[in-house]
Amino acid sequence: FPVTIGRYPTLNRIESHDDVRQLINGPTPAGLLVLGKHTDSTLEALEDLSAPVVVIDDRDYSSRHPLSHLYDFSIDDVSLGLIATQHLLSQGHRNIILLFGHLDKSSVHRDRMMGVQRAFSQQNLNIDPNWLIETDVTLKGINNIQTALDRLLNQGATAILCMADILSIGSYNWLVRKGISVPQQISIIGIDKLNIVTGK
Repeated sequence: FPVTIGRYPTLNRIESHDDVRQLINGPTPAGLLVLGKHTDSTLEALEDLSAPVVVIDDRDYSSRHPLSHLYDFSIDDVSLGLIATQHLLSQGHRNIILLFGHLDKSSVHRDRMMGVQRAFSQQNLNIDPNWLIETDVTLKGINNIQTALDRLLNQGATAILCMADILSIGSYNWLVRKGISVPQQISIIGIDKLNIVTGK
């Protein structure tokens, strides 16, 4: 961390509302950066802190609390979905499997879907809901959707657009086990830029 004269960073693990109360009752910090997902009650407890509070990449809270005094600093997930889809469409792909986490549980994936929809609309294309698959955003999440993936492969899928790298890794491993070459037979694109080596 860069340090300025008279200020130094401290790290505090916050797991409950009580942890926030202890933080507030101590010396007032110059500012607070909140990392990771927290419950609404935990973040609400920070609303009255006199120092500025920046919540990193938790748009769910800011969307539920439009009058919040906390500053939201989040990734532009709409643009991520847009750029990834534009790339596949520019390569001539039209039969694209859209692989998402559960949209009803994640504003991140809902925003990325907005970007996907925008890219399709720019090409005067419609999204076929039968080509949208939702699953858990884990490596094992692929195991739960193999039947759906097989169905779309048999219908001529040429690409899989994964809204998280962990899903693209799972998809890649699954395709390799099936003897399908990537990208020669099917393309995969993921979002997150995880530095993980895939393997069989």
